[in-house]
Amino acid sequence: MPEAAPALTPTAAPAPIPARAGVLLALLAALGFSSLGILGKLSVQVGLPPLSALPWRFGLVALLLLPWSRGVSWAMRGRMLGVGLLYCLATHAYFLALTRISAGATSLLLYLAPAFVLLYSALWGRRPTRPQQGALLLTLCGLLLVVGLPGGQDKNVLGLGFGVLAAALYGGYLLASERWLTGAPPSPAPPPCR
Repeated sequence: MPEAAPALTPTAAPAPIPARAGVLLALLAALGFSSLGILGKLSVQVGLPPLSALPWRFGLVALLLLPWSRGVSWAMRGRMLGVGLLYCLATHAYFLALTRISAGATSLLLYLAPAFVLLYSALWGRRPTRPQQGALLLTLCGLLLVVGLPGGQDKNVLGLGFGVLAAALYGGYLLASERWLTGAPPSPAPPPCR
């Protein structure tokens, strides 16, 4: 008499993150992202070159995220590393701009990144839609109004160039994230404390 097949038990899906925790994480990320320019300027004022702070920043973040890389293939880790390198280069250019122009102008120039995403997408054959073109036009007009009237500190051409380079690299990072990390497993949430 043949043995009965063992009963299949479904694997448990990870517990969803509560909406409140998601909002708090988003606010924490916004706080960290928005304070980057201010912290870069403050580091210069206390005598710490901002570019020397970057290896510490990225090294500590890498160590914090390392436990969540279990189960990720080496090929995917390589693609993640490539995308991370683009982000590091964008941040490096951002900090170089901070040494020459104000944090406000540097941050505003970073908002050129969507224009670069559309440009790179068009170069790869994906034509921007009319709403995307309209949004890009409005963004560029707004930037021209704000950055187009630079203060005395914001007339450094090299600093403005580094700000645009940061946006170009960040746009590349965004597009590479979409193209290279498609199918990447989401980082597993840490186990709940019990």
